[in-house]
Amino acid sequence: MAAKLDVSTPPQFIVTGQHANLAKQWEQYIKRFNYFIGAANITKDEQKRNLLLHVSGEQIQDIFETLPETGTSYNDAVTSLNQYFAPKKNVACERHIFRQAGQEQNETIDNFVVRLSKLAISCEFPETQKNDMIRDQIIEKCSSSALRRKLLQETELTLEKVQTKSELSALHTEKMTGNNNFTVNNIQTQTRRNSEYSSVKPNRQNIKPSRQTDRHLGKQYSAQTAVCYRCGNKGHYGKECRKSRNVMCSACSKSDTSQKCVKPKV
Repeated sequence: MAAKLDVSTPPQFIVTGQHANLAKQWEQYIKRFNYFIGAANITKDEQKRNLLLHVSGEQIQDIFETLPETGTSYNDAVTSLNQYFAPKKNVACERHIFRQAGQEQNETIDNFVVRLSKLAISCEFPETQKNDMIRDQIIEKCSSSALRRKLLQETELTLEKVQTKSELSALHTEKMTGNNNFTVNNIQTQTRRNSEYSSVKPNRQNIKPSRQTDRHLGKQYSAQTAVCYRCGNKGHYGKECRKSRNVMCSACSKSDTSQKCVKPKV
């Protein structure tokens, strides 16, 4: 013997809000009630009709009693209540709303297709044209101009192909974005390293000065590279020589001196 399911009943239907909103609310309520009677295994037509009026509440009962034709079956009762809640459709307005629908931020193409499919229900498109209408709306209102160009280049484009190519395009974009992030991270890391390197002051004692820096580091430069052409010693230039002041070079035959001359002859 099968175990008896304890299925909770739907809440009462509250008649509040604008009439257009009530139509949507009632449509959802009937769907949930049908799920309930299916789960509870209620099959008798009269029982389903009475249960709908009982569960939906006093407000629905009061409305139902004012309706001119309610029939005797469950489907008759549902049809009568649907006609009461459903406003007269303005197909032109519904199609205008459909054509204004665009892909929202962070909305995938698949989710966009689902939303357009729901909007298309009230547009009363011919069944053979509904998918084409959704396809054209995706091309017109998708957020990616690159995807739009790709779709427009495709011949015999169907709604299924749109979803497939959109998925491949999203994967490609994600991959490229990942690579770009990797490149950016590398650049940021290298920039940080360069900044840290430049913030370290160089040790001037370890830098070999050039002639352009001789006026700033003259003594240090002379001590490392200079050779005096007057006295022949290292560590200074001839113009800085103190040993040979007031004496001339012996190699020049201009004065009697014992200092060695290392100035090259021309």
